[in-house]
Amino acid sequence: MTRLIAVGAAVAAIVIGRSVVAAQGRRGAAPAPSRAIAGQVVWGETFSRRLPNGLILEVELLGDDNDADIGFYVSLWNRTYPKPYQFVLLPYLLGGRESNSITVFARHDDDPGDVRAALEERLEQARRGVGLTYFLGRFTPAQLEAIDEARIRINHHGGTEEEYARLRAILDRLDKRTAEIRVLDYTIDADRSAHRWPRIASLKFSFEWR
Repeated sequence: MTRLIAVGAAVAAIVIGRSVVAAQGRRGAAPAPSRAIAGQVVWGETFSRRLPNGLILEVELLGDDNDADIGFYVSLWNRTYPKPYQFVLLPYLLGGRESNSITVFARHDDDPGDVRAALEERLEQARRGVGLTYFLGRFTPAQLEAIDEARIRINHHGGTEEEYARLRAILDRLDKRTAEIRVLDYTIDADRSAHRWPRIASLKFSFEWR
């Protein structure tokens, strides 16, 4: 699974805590109609659903004994693009986490009860909706490589202002669309005889996109 530490500066009008699905296409474009699906994923499986425009939505549960992140992870792929440039979400950092990683961090010495409480709080917040941004368009492999570099590096520290301006310019020119994933229901498995950390056993969600 691709884990990306990615972008915030290029993402606008995305709000956690409210249902916001605002058109982010090119300036002057009419808002696209929204569409929605409902899904469910259980531990050990990955939810996968084909969407229009060659897109594939995937939702995966995290929390095995080798995972420090407990929760779930959202991916959106465009299979019409060449590998390895098919990941089209533009995550931004929220509290040190990618916006498409609805998780809590479990440290080695954390109490499992505290981890469960933090996970439940995170999931309850996600009932109100988590905004996501993705991009569409036709690109050459070289252009996709530049986009991939920009979305990965834009939120890293240590670059120059000139470098960040170049990366922002690449992302600002994209035809960006918005989506929202919303937790509908979940169950948590806290059986410590089977695994170290409490984790999601089953997750029901809705996904709305433009």
